[in-house]
Amino acid sequence: MLNKFLTRSFSSTVSSLKPKIFVTRPLPHTVLLKLLPHFDLDIYKKKYPSETVLEKRLTDCDGLMCFGGDRVPSSLISHPSFSNIKIIAQVGSVLQHLSVETATEYGIPVCVCPSPFTESTADLNFLLMLSVSRRIKESDQFLRDGKWIAWDPKLLVGKGLYGKTLGIIGGGSAGIAQAIAKRARAFDMQIIAQHFRESKHNTHERPPVSIGTILRKSDFVSIAPPIRESDIIEGKFGYNHIKQMKPDSYLISTISSSRLDLNSITKALKKKTIAGIGLTISQKDLHLIDSVKDYNNLALMPPIDKSQISNETNTQAFMTAKTLIHFFSQKTKPPYLINPGVFR
Repeated sequence: MLNKFLTRSFSSTVSSLKPKIFVTRPLPHTVLLKLLPHFDLDIYKKKYPSETVLEKRLTDCDGLMCFGGDRVPSSLISHPSFSNIKIIAQVGSVLQHLSVETATEYGIPVCVCPSPFTESTADLNFLLMLSVSRRIKESDQFLRDGKWIAWDPKLLVGKGLYGKTLGIIGGGSAGIAQAIAKRARAFDMQIIAQHFRESKHNTHERPPVSIGTILRKSDFVSIAPPIRESDIIEGKFGYNHIKQMKPDSYLISTISSSRLDLNSITKALKKKTIAGIGLTISQKDLHLIDSVKDYNNLALMPPIDKSQISNETNTQAFMTAKTLIHFFSQKTKPPYLINPGVFR
């Protein structure tokens, strides 16, 4: 694979003073200033270039700088117009429209810069975990209703996190799984996960495990963004997954509610298949769980992990620019690589 990568990567760049990069969106001024000394840029002036547009514009390009949500499917990567592309660098962690598997097959590195919201998303995950397992909503209302008289051993009994097993599905390419695991270690939790982004700090976790093992063994199952189709096997996380979980376990989700089978969430709560669920959900999807939204063992929040920062695109775009510069100047393994197999 390494020989294939090297042949593809740099044999065709020697005749050009600057590599040419196709960019699928207009860029912030600071990012342009960073890129222009190093590259010839072909910038698409609109949003969401079609596959046909990409086929025409990528023919003489050395790299692709795209954004989460852009469609870079297998059919495009395997198209002759893509044959000169040496790297795909994506701004944003949504991977559902980018065929990483095909890029790997063709020896093309794929870099996905971590979101500045990685840490806040991990915070939100634990907020939901504690909220549903320690019955925060119910306890708050109990106190506000004037029902608290004195402590009782059986009053508002919840499930602690200390020493429990946390299973993490998804979240690998953005480093969110790793950030969640870091917090879990403070609770002395046992951690099992599908995958973590490669890191020199990534020495405490066990080897990757299957989704089935995670569902069967975990006291808390966390689904973290970004989520790939291969992470959950089926198109959406649904009742077939939930029924594999332990009856006293909890499901926590900070992925887009569109990736969940919300009818299954309703079914699981009504049938008491598991102990409780905590999830972020969009306003437009809330009606899909209307019949259970007042259940005490359901913790709901809007996706407020992005509320503390306002310049995500600028930050990630700048990091992506630095990744491209490193790759073409150093001709070595780039930062934020999610398919390291192309270098083996």
